[in-house]
Amino acid sequence: MQFRGRERHFKTLGLDFAARQWGNPDGLPVLALHGWLDNCASFDHLCPLLENLNLIAIDMAGHGLTSHRSADSSYNIWEDVIEIVAIADQLGWKKFNLLGHSRGAIISLLVAGAFPKRTQKVALLDGFFPRFTPAEKAPQQLADSIVQYMEKRGRPPRYYPSLEKAVAARTRGDYGVSREEAKLLAARGVRKDEQGYYWCSDRRLYLPSPVRLDRLQFMAFLQSIQSPIQLCVAIEGIVKLYPELLENLPAIPQIAVEKLPGGHHFHMGDTAAAVAAAVNRFFAAD
Repeated sequence: MQFRGRERHFKTLGLDFAARQWGNPDGLPVLALHGWLDNCASFDHLCPLLENLNLIAIDMAGHGLTSHRSADSSYNIWEDVIEIVAIADQLGWKKFNLLGHSRGAIISLLVAGAFPKRTQKVALLDGFFPRFTPAEKAPQQLADSIVQYMEKRGRPPRYYPSLEKAVAARTRGDYGVSREEAKLLAARGVRKDEQGYYWCSDRRLYLPSPVRLDRLQFMAFLQSIQSPIQLCVAIEGIVKLYPELLENLPAIPQIAVEKLPGGHHFHMGDTAAAVAAAVNRFFAAD
């Protein structure tokens, strides 16, 4: 029996999570975590190419069809960790694997570092290091986040006169996607009301984090991980903006790096087959 994009829903921690299940329900359990301002549809091209996996791709909190967090919450990356573990618990997965893209890759590493005995393998797609804030800049980081929140709270989302205009907006920016890829994300990420079409991601996701990890803290998570890690790097992706990424990878023996063609969303377009081949090799290996 194979699932092809079966919708799933989870209620936990006061939120309603939407997800999509792919593959073989008796296969290797994998939670797939998408990137910033994307949703689980970003895996729709990749998942049909993956083998022997029972994969649950989640709309993360504040994204896609999943609830926004309460007014007194924020979107620090470590706050996703408890939600991921709670969903694994609902699934009855005492041990599981992770497949993360961009922001989802960083969160995957935090999960694996915090729960090393529950994590079997971690596959990362064009994401590894978060943005760091040195300890001495933490007060300014908090102040900047609060000031921007106070300035922008209550502002309505940006409206577009048509779905096509909303889709076109998603194709721009440092991590823009193709029109077809943007349409895929829009199916879960764009809503319409009497004022027009708008991307429904929580507006607080655009704010600077109140607090960020520093490098030493993040390294502690990496050193806690016991599972193999595969980092697939897009040649035209994050390393083009941050060329120091690969140079600064820590010397942790279980990390393997593979460079693949394509941009930051290389798992969504014509290059998805190459990404799938790398992911399949990794999860199939003993």
